[in-house]
Amino acid sequence: MTATNVRVQMQQRRDTAAGWTSAGPTLLSGEIGYETDTGKIKLGDGSTAWASLGYLSYVYADSSGDVVISGDLQVDGTTTTINSTTLDVADKDITVSKGSNSQLASNGAGLIVDCGSETDATLLYDGSNNEWDFNAIVTAPSFSGNISGNATSATALETARNINGTAFDGSGDITVTAAAGTLTGATLNSGVTASSLTSVGTLTGLTTSGAATFTVDATINGLTVGLGLAGVASNTVVGKDALNANTTGASNVAIGQDALGANTEGAQNTASGYQALCLNETGDDNTASGTQALYTSTTGTRNVAFGYQALYASTTGSYNTAIGTMALDTNTTGANNTVVGYQALQANDDGSYNTAIGQAAGYYIGGSNNTILGAYSGVSGDSTLSDTVIISAGTTERLRIDSAGAVKIGDSSTASPKITLTGSTGDANFAGKITLSNSSGIQFGSTDSGGDITSQTLDDYEEGSFTPALYLGSGTTAAALDWSYGEYTKIGNLVNIKGSLGVSGTVSAGSPDEVWLGQLPFTINQYNANNFVLVQISGYTWASGYGDSGSDTRLFIQNYGANVNKMRIYYGSGKAVATAAMIGTAQRFTFVLQYRN
Repeated sequence: MTATNVRVQMQQRRDTAAGWTSAGPTLLSGEIGYETDTGKIKLGDGSTAWASLGYLSYVYADSSGDVVISGDLQVDGTTTTINSTTLDVADKDITVSKGSNSQLASNGAGLIVDCGSETDATLLYDGSNNEWDFNAIVTAPSFSGNISGNATSATALETARNINGTAFDGSGDITVTAAAGTLTGATLNSGVTASSLTSVGTLTGLTTSGAATFTVDATINGLTVGLGLAGVASNTVVGKDALNANTTGASNVAIGQDALGANTEGAQNTASGYQALCLNETGDDNTASGTQALYTSTTGTRNVAFGYQALYASTTGSYNTAIGTMALDTNTTGANNTVVGYQALQANDDGSYNTAIGQAAGYYIGGSNNTILGAYSGVSGDSTLSDTVIISAGTTERLRIDSAGAVKIGDSSTASPKITLTGSTGDANFAGKITLSNSSGIQFGSTDSGGDITSQTLDDYEEGSFTPALYLGSGTTAAALDWSYGEYTKIGNLVNIKGSLGVSGTVSAGSPDEVWLGQLPFTINQYNANNFVLVQISGYTWASGYGDSGSDTRLFIQNYGANVNKMRIYYGSGKAVATAAMIGTAQRFTFVLQYRN
């Protein structure tokens, strides 16, 4: 059969995009709908309304002859080459290294400009440092934001700028003269280094992270800190006008306004306090601590003053030590004084070699070579007192040694002290008793050359009473007495006693048949069989033939035994032991004797 060609012209449904949207038809399955103003096509499925149908992707030429791809373009090949001269991309973003899972995986992504035989220009991403790297110069009318790094070269600034009135375009060095406004900002940036500023105006705050070095004395809020005038390296100054006249003085420390203010050549001085050592000029080795301490001292040396106006008026005095407010306040030229206490020796004008310790100690005392211990201030008449030692309890004088060596103890400022030791004669006067301890005594000089002297110390004196007893037998059985009384005086170890007693009735003989005088006030220290003491037994009613009736029958006592306080009674020239039969009924007798304790 012969084929027949039939020429057919088909016209599809068409309308503008707005027309289609307004009509909103549902195209038959396979029916084509064409938008005349956009060139886009939709293909119906018989059920979906126009607005819900998607456009077909296809390639077509628009009215100007440009090829248009309707829809997305995906190229699955390895290389896509575009040979057009101009590439216009309407999209705002271009994504490279799409699908990368990290910055490092995207390392090297970017833009490469083919420069033929020369080095290509690149803008590449550095994934390791998360930065863009250019290998060619970047030129722009301006940059906004932070830029780091160094410019490898520069010719000149396009527009010169003035720095403190001097034009600078970067083509050469300039010299800027420091003047007001050199630094106009409120802060000197930390990047400014190696500068030599001579003035920065007024700083509201200054913080340093390291040491700050000053080549001259610094003034901080009116306070001078440094080396003082002349800049002697061994001096230390803290205070307004401190060490302000110094020329050659060295090793000085001045702390406080006007401290060592007039010092010129003085050395090794330490002044701490307002106007301390203020007028010192050439004095050395002084120490003054306290407001106006050693204020007027000019040439004095080796003085020590601690306290407000201590040694205030001293001018040329040396070797003085004053500790306490206004201690030695008015002393001008005195030397070698030592005082401790508020106003101690305050009124002493020019005395030397004085020592005063205590509040207001020796306040009114002038003169020299005085020693005052305690708060005794003296009286106005003491202004010339010298060579005197005074010790007080509080403000009351208790001991004074005057210039003649006389010692007065008690209220010795009066005419009637308790004890007076006269320095010229050695006499001692006591207004009261002298009490010696058991181990002490009165020592007498060795003036007696007759015989052997065993002791010249009087170490005891006593007076008192005792109750004597009459013992029988071995001296342990006491006879019954109606009464008994005795008195004693003990000087050193010599005991003098007297006494009397009365026997009650008749005594009975003991075993052995002996009679003793007992309960003496002190024990007998020495025993000697030949040491008899005649008893002044002036009794009455003795048994016949005994007592006072003749020398051969007289009773007497012998020291019998050592370290006992009783004596045995004897009678007659044969020194026979007295017996109970010799004691009459209701015997009464007295005795006087002496022995050594």
